[in-house]
Amino acid sequence: MGVTIDFEECLKDSPKFRVSLEQVENDIHDLESKLEKVIKLCNGMMEAGKAYNAANGAFINGVRELSVYFRGDQQVNDALCRFADGLTEMLNYYTILFDQAKRAISKNLDHFVKNDLKKVKDTKKHFEKISDDMDAALSRQAQANKNKPQELEETNNILTAMRSCFGHVTLDYVFQINVVQSKKRFKVMDTMLSFMYAMNTFYHQGYDLTNDLEPYMKTVAAQLEKMTQQAAAEKKEMEERHLLVQERENSLKSPPMRSSSVSDSSEVVMEGYLFKRTTNAFKTWVRRWFTIQSNQLVYQKRVKSSYPDETTVVVPDLRICTVKPAEEIERNFCFEIVSPTKSYTLQAESDNQRKVWIQALQASIATAFREGHREENFQEGLQDDSRSPGVPSTVPSMLNSLPPVKSDAKPKNTMLRQVLQIPGNSVCCDCRQKEPRWASINLGIVLCIECSGIHRSLGVHLSKVRSLTLDAWEPEILGVMSLLGNEAVNKTYEANTSECADRRAYPDCPRSIRESWIKSKYVKKDFLKPLPGRVIADGASPARGRKRVIRRWSVKKFPERFKSVHSGEEEGEAVSRSTSSGSLHSGARSDSGVEEAEDILVFGEEDSEEDSGSVGDVSEDCNIPTRRSADMTEVLELSQLDPNMLLYKAASAGNLPVLSAALAHGADVNWVNTQDTNKTPLHQAVESGSIGACEFLLLNGAKIDVKDGEGRAPLHHATILGNTGQVCLFLKRGANQHAVDEDGQDPLAIALSTTNADIVTLLRLARMNEEMRESEGYGNPGDETFSDVFKDFSQLASNNPSRLMRADDRTDAPDQT
Repeated sequence: MGVTIDFEECLKDSPKFRVSLEQVENDIHDLESKLEKVIKLCNGMMEAGKAYNAANGAFINGVRELSVYFRGDQQVNDALCRFADGLTEMLNYYTILFDQAKRAISKNLDHFVKNDLKKVKDTKKHFEKISDDMDAALSRQAQANKNKPQELEETNNILTAMRSCFGHVTLDYVFQINVVQSKKRFKVMDTMLSFMYAMNTFYHQGYDLTNDLEPYMKTVAAQLEKMTQQAAAEKKEMEERHLLVQERENSLKSPPMRSSSVSDSSEVVMEGYLFKRTTNAFKTWVRRWFTIQSNQLVYQKRVKSSYPDETTVVVPDLRICTVKPAEEIERNFCFEIVSPTKSYTLQAESDNQRKVWIQALQASIATAFREGHREENFQEGLQDDSRSPGVPSTVPSMLNSLPPVKSDAKPKNTMLRQVLQIPGNSVCCDCRQKEPRWASINLGIVLCIECSGIHRSLGVHLSKVRSLTLDAWEPEILGVMSLLGNEAVNKTYEANTSECADRRAYPDCPRSIRESWIKSKYVKKDFLKPLPGRVIADGASPARGRKRVIRRWSVKKFPERFKSVHSGEEEGEAVSRSTSSGSLHSGARSDSGVEEAEDILVFGEEDSEEDSGSVGDVSEDCNIPTRRSADMTEVLELSQLDPNMLLYKAASAGNLPVLSAALAHGADVNWVNTQDTNKTPLHQAVESGSIGACEFLLLNGAKIDVKDGEGRAPLHHATILGNTGQVCLFLKRGANQHAVDEDGQDPLAIALSTTNADIVTLLRLARMNEEMRESEGYGNPGDETFSDVFKDFSQLASNNPSRLMRADDRTDAPDQT
């Protein structure tokens, strides 16, 4: 045991001793505070460990409950149970680790602090008291009068006793200090060594456990790979399953039957929904699922019940009944089943369906009779009465009269064909994979399934993904797709990819390459070409040898918006014209023949001579002064060119490719033009008459109820202009129809003042639907009439917008599509 304070010095009580003593006391105090901190942190770790163990145990219980759910799938159930057992064993190891840590750190160090350090502190108090008494005895001895021998002797005796006591106490105090100074080293090291051994044991146990599980985990991994491949194959097979909806609609005209002839009465001959008139006093009609099986007609309710297989027998024996049309009923497509005791009135969904049900019932009746004649007892019973009452004489001849099951040809998907015929849409926009079946509706592009998954991960603020085959498509969204397309969009987003060929995604590329390419393209926007500044071209006209200076710009108005895609003309021609303007493609038009000609940069101008992705390509047109108002927007100075103003002007032109390009360059879709009565691009799109431009802006986050300087929202402007298709679009998208402008008029008041019957009808119907939803509670979808009427108006606005115009406006009204 090393001595840190000299015993000789402590007996002298010299200043050196006092300095050393103070240093050692400070050192012990610092040691005590740090040990207490370690103990506190260890206790916190123990509490956190207990909480972790509790959470881990709950997780393991959840896995076991999940394995119960998969009890019918032996493969998954076994894997989950095996993993849960392994996690339980690991949880036990965690519990042992925390117990050993508590014993190694908390108990050992706490014992050292509460015993050894406490002895030092107690001895210090005794030492300080004796030291004070020693100082008092010395002072008293020094003050004693030498002329008083008795007092002098008494003080000497007291001083001698105190000096002896002080020496012993001092030695004890120094001894305790030296013991602590020596003991602290191995105490701390022993504690940490024990903890590290516990950690070593824990990790070795965990390694052994996972090492034992590794062969099984590899087996599960192989099974998982097979399951993944199988799931991918099944998913690919199911991509066309939405066509079942079309097949179902066709089957409503001719409901499917299980076989072309009824040979076994135990089989289901036919099944489907029919309306049944109840036999109560109210004669109400209810919809039930009817089945012809086992020579019986039975039905089930669609609602959930305690007995899902519970059926109600309508006709217990088809041999004693007959079936006939019920023309005297006021409802359409009814037929009647008559038995000796009771009759039932049923209603099909179409006349063809009624005929098939009657035919199926008559054939089942014939089958029941044929099977009955095979039974000897039944034949004897028929000797007196050869035919049951009500059975038509033609029943036996209808035994094989059931029509064969029709295998309807795969219906043509008109919407899919239209979208894929848009230039560039025959392959994925990002990786060039053939036969894309997904789309980003706010970007206006089609994608393969792999790229669509990465687009979903970007977030709906960047890309809204839908299936071309599984999702329902509204006419307005289809219009946006037809006005853009892969070719037009890539002219902007891939305008500068010449140096990035090695980074481009390809059909079978790894996901990392695909993800990097898509994020560089749509998030970082690495391949955009910047908007042009002032452009000067030398020698553009060799005959004149002049310089052409581009100081102004405009946007080409988008011609023949997407109504052509839905009308009677050829689809290939329609979609090619709808995207003919390209993306952020610009040409330059000459104003005059002076020595330094001034050209106008026209965004969206067709230019076949230059690369379609370039900005600032020059082409000459000396007739621009006469054509400017007809086919392009107001001409502005080049200094006013920025993404927001470009978006604003593109909206007024209804030019979706330029709108897309402006957003790609960072334009704010809700930018307010303070120089034009605080209007936004959506206001300008309304004034352009383009439904496609409005829908495109809404898909990209435009606020539908934003007001301009006159307090008018886009719905107000669409009502004032009589754009019925836009009014229908805004109401479908949830526009506030109660908002009033500065004149205190809401859209309905404006429509009434302009006597626009179609818009008045839409607004009133939307208001009634809103009131119905509020009165019937949150979550009510509203009146079906509202949905049907608005669907019809959407179709009219897309297919035949002229029918929505008043007769006096059709000659000069703007194109609303």
